[in-house]
Amino acid sequence: MVQVTLGKAGNPKLREDWSDRGLNLPLDYGAISDMMQGPEKDPRRVMVLDNSILGLSQVLYHYDEKLNLFKGEGIHNSLFPSTELLSIRVMLLQKMDRGEKVGMAELMDKRAQLLDPHVRADEIDLEGTNLHFSEMKFLKDIIQSEPSFMAYLEHPFIVDTFYRIGAVSMDSYVREKIQSARYRDSGFEQVRERPDKKSVRVAVLPSVVKSFAYQSIDIDAYPSGFMPEETYVEATKTFEKTMIGLLQKLIIAQMFGDAVSEDSDEQKRRNALVKEFIEAHLDVRSMNQR
Repeated sequence: MVQVTLGKAGNPKLREDWSDRGLNLPLDYGAISDMMQGPEKDPRRVMVLDNSILGLSQVLYHYDEKLNLFKGEGIHNSLFPSTELLSIRVMLLQKMDRGEKVGMAELMDKRAQLLDPHVRADEIDLEGTNLHFSEMKFLKDIIQSEPSFMAYLEHPFIVDTFYRIGAVSMDSYVREKIQSARYRDSGFEQVRERPDKKSVRVAVLPSVVKSFAYQSIDIDAYPSGFMPEETYVEATKTFEKTMIGLLQKLIIAQMFGDAVSEDSDEQKRRNALVKEFIEAHLDVRSMNQR
């Protein structure tokens, strides 16, 4: 979303529009808020009405409604990012247009001051941040409006994106965040392994499936944070049982040919043999893993 709204990715036909929309707006959080939601609102002054971001925005708003302009209203099918998100976009857009880069290490040293409502923007030392006073005040207004946005400014993948698009300069803080921006610890073993050419894999991405809920607390069984709902767990167990049952019948037919009574000792013997065969040769893992 960061890359799209700054004209660095997304629909090629709209990148130029994104790259200059809001370029000449004053850094006034109240004014931008009015443009988005005021009596005489005109969101097109701040953003592009780009339908291609709808799928991405739905996922983002599902897991954090604070990113949505209509936060608290339960509306996820929205094109409109929150005023805070668009305001950060406008500030970065203008700095990048001037060829200026934010000094993240020095800026994050001011984290407590940005979050403290009793500290005025003119009391924050700008040295090393490469921010002007108007930008620091603007950023503080954004953080005061939604303090949770500070966590996004510190997120490894977002800092990595900021660096790749030229919004921040390289320093010790950025380098550390980039090194942390990886999914290696959450990899699924079956994806890492060399696949059998005849095998079929079905991957369910929990971040885009409504049957998963994100938990901020640590749960050993779900290290990625996405926990399946009980109905999904039961559905996958039923699916596994059904697939194994069908496979068992197919193997029995191939191995023995002739059919016998389901209740006969011979059928029970066949079932036991095939079950042992399946357990020895198939890797049947829970579909709810990770």
